[in-house]
Amino acid sequence: ILMIIFVLVISRLFDITDSKIGSFLTRKTYSMFILSWPFQSIVSLIFESKLKLAYYITIPVSFLVGIIGPIFVIISVDWFENKIKNKIISPFIGG
Repeated sequence: ILMIIFVLVISRLFDITDSKIGSFLTRKTYSMFILSWPFQSIVSLIFESKLKLAYYITIPVSFLVGIIGPIFVIISVDWFENKIKNKIISPFIGG
């Protein structure tokens, strides 16, 4: 629910498709969706099971890591594929 509210608020406040960041995010949405769940699962496992933190701490951190983690992976994969001039990983992460 937090993610939906965040996306709706941002889309109402800003027209992000005209910016460089917005263009990147709109092209990589599916990859971010595919890659977000492992990051969120790891955060949930560590914060809830191991550290015994409350859900009101775990959920926002999980949300942020679910956005930042995939962006880092996508940028790293794009950089690597540009270096080797071959798209060998992108098809596996949705893009």
